[in-house]
Amino acid sequence: MNILKVSFFALGILMILSMILIIISSIPPAPTEKIILFDFENKQLNPDWAIFNNTFNDEVFGVGFAYSRGSSVLDIYRYYSGYINGYVGVSRILNFDVSKCKSLKLSMDVRLLYLTQYSSGKASTKIPGMEGEYPAEFILSFIDNKNNERTYMRGFLTLSDTYGKSNYDIINLDKWHHYESEDLMKLYYTPKIMTGIFLGGAGWDFHSQFDNVKLVCSLV
Repeated sequence: MNILKVSFFALGILMILSMILIIISSIPPAPTEKIILFDFENKQLNPDWAIFNNTFNDEVFGVGFAYSRGSSVLDIYRYYSGYINGYVGVSRILNFDVSKCKSLKLSMDVRLLYLTQYSSGKASTKIPGMEGEYPAEFILSFIDNKNNERTYMRGFLTLSDTYGKSNYDIINLDKWHHYESEDLMKLYYTPKIMTGIFLGGAGWDFHSQFDNVKLVCSLV
């Protein structure tokens, strides 16, 4: 009789343990990363995006979509500028808390189809704080861990810059280039909240495209 009681007791313990294991296994694992994906697949900008430009009446410029590599890509161009500086692009306001990120990287595919200004631009040497004018570029805005507003900018050229800038990559004309940023959490001014992104181009005439743009925060 005692043996039977012990057996039922042991069986009950095993059933409880099995139920605990089932419950534990059903709990989804904690996320290892947070991602903001800037998707242009539906061939339209969602209401979060705004078109920005600093252009003149004689120019032809546009922000739209093109079909490349089997998908829709963001297409930005500016023509007939008369060698007058300007910019065209899209921007989006963000409120992305990255304070707990172990690493933070922006990646994208970018292509330059046409450009008439092969450097960061002479204007960038005359305007204090200007980080360059590039035919394809992005600008991230953020609040750092001391609550100051900051920006991080990167551009793309087909030749080495002649004005001493270093915040650019050299890419081949009319070829898709995959870009991945450095770890933004290792910047001198550590980001706390990402507040905005700009994608576009600046300078004289240009035609650029963007695809697969995403901001990845690794939590481990």
